[in-house]
Amino acid sequence: MTRKIYDIFPPNHNKEVKPLQDKERVRRSDTVRKRNPVKFIALIIFLFLIVLALNWIFLKVNIDIWPEIDLTQYSGVIEVRTDQYHTSIEPSVIPGKIFTTKIEESKTFSVSGRDKDERRAEGVLRVYNNYSELPQTLINETRFVSADGKLFRSTESVTVPGKTGSIPGQADVMVRAVESGEDYNIDKTSKFSIPGLQGTAMYMDIYAENPKPITGGFIGESPIILESDVEAAKELLFSSAIESAKEDLTGLAPGYLFDEKLMKIDLVTEFVRPTVGERFDSFDYTIEIEVKSFSFKESDLKDFLKKVLLDSVDDHDLDPIFSKIEIWEDSLIFSYEEDIRKIDEGSITLEIESSAIAYPLIRKELVKREISKMKIGEAYQLLSSYDRIKSVEIKTRPSWLKKMPVVDKIEIETVIDK
Repeated sequence: MTRKIYDIFPPNHNKEVKPLQDKERVRRSDTVRKRNPVKFIALIIFLFLIVLALNWIFLKVNIDIWPEIDLTQYSGVIEVRTDQYHTSIEPSVIPGKIFTTKIEESKTFSVSGRDKDERRAEGVLRVYNNYSELPQTLINETRFVSADGKLFRSTESVTVPGKTGSIPGQADVMVRAVESGEDYNIDKTSKFSIPGLQGTAMYMDIYAENPKPITGGFIGESPIILESDVEAAKELLFSSAIESAKEDLTGLAPGYLFDEKLMKIDLVTEFVRPTVGERFDSFDYTIEIEVKSFSFKESDLKDFLKKVLLDSVDDHDLDPIFSKIEIWEDSLIFSYEEDIRKIDEGSITLEIESSAIAYPLIRKELVKREISKMKIGEAYQLLSSYDRIKSVEIKTRPSWLKKMPVVDKIEIETVIDK
């Protein structure tokens, strides 16, 4: 049957495109694998190699081993000599040396003393002679009275020149209040009369004024420098100077021990201003000391002690995985009493008490080679079987690892509990 033209429909461009269903995706993926099998296999191999590489990079076995330890002790006498150049076990001698330094220290100290204080005001009066052209002499302790009735006496005699025409003669004289207290302090200029001239024609024409304030009058407590203040300052400054000397000597000779008990300290100079008994709230103290110190290297003493401490440890019947018995240096402690009676001869003796922890030193490379490629459990049993190993802990990465890796991937750490 012949189709008519209106039976043919044009394509619909606006028709919705349906997404591929899961089955269609699988079919297409299978098609890709079928069409490109080499590329697919190469991708799988590449991913596998990446996994292996990452596994190799992060692969690590850490083994912590706690060896059996011994607490070893030594008591004895060691001689330190300036003419000795090497440590010697027999006899017990280590090298020593004498160092010298000078230190100067200065500091201002506050006073602690308080004392009852009564002071009289003092100042200068300017005496005028408007009486005659002849000079007038006023004797020592001449009385002067201020306008408000405060009495002062001169501390010296003074001759006041006569007037010149209408200009009175003048001269200055020191005066002091007859009583203590702040009431005699005069801030402003005041006119003073001379009671000794009262009843004479000179009384009105010979007088005085204070050109500057009269000060110093006081009743109460004031600071005072006590002997105890100076002694305390000396002790403090002396200790500070000794510490400075130690720092100076340590910088001069690093590695040496500088003990105050092995120092000869001389006071070179001592200076205190103001001095004991003076009324100031502070004073300056300066000292200079010379320090001669008998010293020795801490490393020489430690080397000596490690050797004698090891001598008391049994190192027989060591398993092959141990190379020797070692002293754990962090555990080494010592104290000593010094005898300095021969210090001027270049010799002292130290009565030593010391102790340290000794432990067997593991041949790590030997152990790594021995346990490499072993099962983890077998390696643990082997290491735990040695007499001088107290405990073993094996940590693997990744955690599911069943066999020991190659030597380069094994780390061994010796752990010693304090």
